[in-house]
Amino acid sequence: MTELVVRPDRSALHAARPWIAAGTAVTAVVLVVATCTGHVVVAVFAAPVLLAGILLLVVLMTVPRSVVVGAGIVRLTRWNGRSLTLPVDDDLQGLHARYVSNLGGVSSPPRLVMRRPGVRGRITLAEGVWTSADVKRVADAVGVEPAPGAMDRRDWQRLAPGLLPWVVRWPYTAIMLGVAVTLVVAAGLITLLD
Repeated sequence: MTELVVRPDRSALHAARPWIAAGTAVTAVVLVVATCTGHVVVAVFAAPVLLAGILLLVVLMTVPRSVVVGAGIVRLTRWNGRSLTLPVDDDLQGLHARYVSNLGGVSSPPRLVMRRPGVRGRITLAEGVWTSADVKRVADAVGVEPAPGAMDRRDWQRLAPGLLPWVVRWPYTAIMLGVAVTLVVAAGLITLLD
């Protein structure tokens, strides 16, 4: 079997990363100077911008570097060299479909999600980062047929239980936890800067 190697088109991400890093660094300097000089209002506005910049950099750095399919395995390699390898056998769960969120009915681009019970982690290839041809080539190579039409989380759960991450399966819980963490961080920053 020949090995299939697929790499995402990250030219836009590579172009944006230095600007985001520079903006985050400038915001960090503004936050430190404002805190040291007692400008609480500036510090309170700079802190969320700094947090958003850091989170955006983390998201950009988790974009996959490559997917390799061959010799009975599918391997996703991240930018830092960490990889997740799943054996391609009868236990591999996979679904290639368009996901429709229950929060407002927003439809995402088609995505290929694969996991194996007992193995921590899942491989997700979304057409936002990968081209549709690449996603289709990987799906064909591992034997995952595209599902007809768009599907919500109940359809995904019915066809492949446990395939979606908990954030997608329980979106309202994820939103409430996100709001709670944001409030705790904001209260901590206000207390720290007061």
